[in-house]
Amino acid sequence: MDSGPHDNIEVGVKADRLSNLSDDLIHKILSFVSINDTVKTMALSSRYRFIWTTMPYLNFDSDDFSSLQNFVDCFLQRRNNQIDVSSLYLDIGIKQVTDPSVKKLMRYAFSHNIQRVEVTCMPQGHWGKRFQLIEFPLSLFSSKSLEHLSLNNYWSRDQRLKLEAMSILELPALTTLYLEGITSASDDDANCCVITGLFSKCTNLKHLTLISCNTVDKSSLSICHPGLSNLTLYNIRAWSVNVVAPQLENLTITDDDDCSSDGMLEYVISAPNLASLAYRGRYPLHLSTDGFHSLKEADIRVLADPLDVNDAPQMVGLLQQLHNVKFLKLNLEIIEVYIS
Repeated sequence: MDSGPHDNIEVGVKADRLSNLSDDLIHKILSFVSINDTVKTMALSSRYRFIWTTMPYLNFDSDDFSSLQNFVDCFLQRRNNQIDVSSLYLDIGIKQVTDPSVKKLMRYAFSHNIQRVEVTCMPQGHWGKRFQLIEFPLSLFSSKSLEHLSLNNYWSRDQRLKLEAMSILELPALTTLYLEGITSASDDDANCCVITGLFSKCTNLKHLTLISCNTVDKSSLSICHPGLSNLTLYNIRAWSVNVVAPQLENLTITDDDDCSSDGMLEYVISAPNLASLAYRGRYPLHLSTDGFHSLKEADIRVLADPLDVNDAPQMVGLLQQLHNVKFLKLNLEIIEVYIS
């Protein structure tokens, strides 16, 4: 019988294909697990003994700070200090944002040319009925290399992250900022929210997303930036939202939360170069503007069922402000109220 094409393969010999991968590819694979599990791979073989010390992707979760008291210190001491940190992912309890180990880890990352930081805070413990705010230490955020910053606070009735009125991000390379579930303290003198000055030193900011953010005393939320091109606002809770963005091209507004402002929230928009406007909400968009002369497309969807005929005047006023738009998309309920 003729020999088959695979008969020359030595029986019982198994190639370790993972160990033959490049360091960069192994790093990428290990970036999807926590750094604690990554360190444990040193027991697999001599190939993995020091691979974790050169990881540019740092992925920490709450267990790395609560159950292993000295883990962060040991990790930073043994990590190759000559290797830059590409990204830092923190998945922690909300009360851990003030933990010394968390602060030490962030300082280390910012001193190693970090490009991306994502912090996710989960509700932690039971604080009873008392509403409390945890101040996020934005003073740690000072970097000339950071391009993407994401702060996510999964909403809780009694636990929220707070940004103080005088908080300022000194991130000149930042292009993308994502904030979710953040509570902002207002400046008593200006009666406006911290967002006004928060990214005043982020000169290259292009993309800003605010999700379920609010102000402590329902003051105005002011967003001013000369270079902002894309803005997304989702379920904002404030007295009004004021946007001054001369280079803004795309604006997306969603207001479909049962706990939102019941249609009273006013959006005051100054964006002469706006090309695309998308709105989705339970009430007609309460919009004030000096005109959108460059607007190419608008997608307006009011989700109330049925739509109150008393809202017709506001809808008419909105459509009048959009008279320059080239492509207008409306849901059927709006058209029915408009022609009734």
